[in-house]
Amino acid sequence: MIGGMFILFLVLLLLNVPIAFSLGASSLFYLLTSNMNAAVLAQKFYAGIDSFTLLCIPGFTFAGNLMNQGGISEKLLDFADALVGHITGGLAYANVLASMVFAGISGTALSDTVALGGVEIPMMVNQGYDVPFSVAITAASSCLGPIIPPSVPMIMAATMTGLSVSKMFMAGIVPGLLLGLGMCATCYILSVKRHYPKRNTPPKWSHIWHATKEAIWALIMVGIILFGIMGGIVTPTEASIICVVYGLSSTARWVPRRCTPA
Repeated sequence: MIGGMFILFLVLLLLNVPIAFSLGASSLFYLLTSNMNAAVLAQKFYAGIDSFTLLCIPGFTFAGNLMNQGGISEKLLDFADALVGHITGGLAYANVLASMVFAGISGTALSDTVALGGVEIPMMVNQGYDVPFSVAITAASSCLGPIIPPSVPMIMAATMTGLSVSKMFMAGIVPGLLLGLGMCATCYILSVKRHYPKRNTPPKWSHIWHATKEAIWALIMVGIILFGIMGGIVTPTEASIICVVYGLSSTARWVPRRCTPA
């Protein structure tokens, strides 16, 4: 049975069937050809998703989408550019820094790429960066999403193995920061070698303060997630609901401002 399942999976892959459908079809083949009781199968399926902790996944995803709809992508990029835009290759560092902050909201690489890529890549290309480099650094920095908490893969792994979600979150902070610093170091070497541009005007405290005020709502949400969960104040599911309510209130503040006619 198991051999037939793997053979069917490989055949479907060779026929260019999407991996998700190949896995589903091969698993269904094994279930239908085995003597497993259908009632036990239904119970196993239900037991696999009957977890209070897993409820935080749609919560964090919804909160990240709310913040993105409120224009947080542009605000985070402006905040990062205000800090490091005056250094050679500043937009590349801003790309990584914005991804690190947004990773503390979304928890997935795909959300990071979708939310920030549409803003970062055109901005970098317009400033004189190569298209391959702009796309590469955006894709690479989005990988910080599953590492820096709240990480959806960490939540799923902790739920399935019985580990502590807060401890896994704590274990992901330092590797995420080191990975971000390593990306910045690579960006600096390539930027100097390829003579990528930088902002001519030196950083001004007024500009930094204004960018910080615009991005403060996202920074506060990251603080709620990190200190709330790892401090033992709230559970991951409770933190996700708090972030959804906070995201709704923050979006309500941003939307009227964005929709006001000039």
